[in-house]
Amino acid sequence: MWTKRKRIEKLRYLHHNPVKRGLVEKPEDWAWSSFRHYLTGEEGMVEIESEWTGRRRERMGMPLRVNIRELPHPSKTGSGGAPSKS
Repeated sequence: MWTKRKRIEKLRYLHHNPVKRGLVEKPEDWAWSSFRHYLTGEEGMVEIESEWTGRRRERMGMPLRVNIRELPHPSKTGSGGAPSKS
């Protein structure tokens, strides 16, 4: 995902999909959802790398696992996007 806005859009889709499919009434009711984690920082069935887990690791003296950075959209040439036309 290329921007914060797009990442949020995708998370909203993922979190509301079980509701849309009639599997649960609310996103937080889906056991495998990261919804509660993003809402409150609560740990769930699947560990989510987020600001909360990163801060928790730092307090415990553990290094961060990932370095989050914005990437250029694949349609952009050069700088890690689409290959430059030579």
